[in-house]
Formats: sequence, C-alpha cells, structure tokens
Amino acid sequence: MFAGRQMREGIITTIAVKGDKKLSRSGDQGTLVDLAAEKIYAIDFKKKSYTVMTFDEMRQKIKEE
Repeated sequence: MFAGRQMREGIITTIAVKGDKKLSRSGDQGTLVDLAAEKIYAIDFKKKSYTVMTFDEMRQKIKEE
C-alpha cells in the first residue's frame, strides 16, 4: 500500500534554523541549506551519507526540467 504506515501514523518534520543554515528532517532523510556557502546537502541519516549541490547546479537542474 502506498504510504500506508505514514498515512496511519503521520509524518513528523523537524526544522531547525541557526544563523544562515536551515535543517529540515523527516524520518531518515534531511536537507541542510547553507546560504553563506550557497550549498544544499541532501542527508540520509540511516545510511550515514550525504550529497552536496551548489545553488548554481540547482538552478541549472531547474532550467533543464
């Protein structure tokens, strides 16, 4: 069933802001936006890994779509 457990139990999202950084976390996934460095980090807490994308790379990706 699509999103069965999440529909029954709900989704909890935690957001933290400090200075020019914002962290959004839902379950095992998170996103950290660093305005000073102009980078976006996609974090997988379960696998203990992350990927980094610059603002310019994000702009280019949006233009392609």
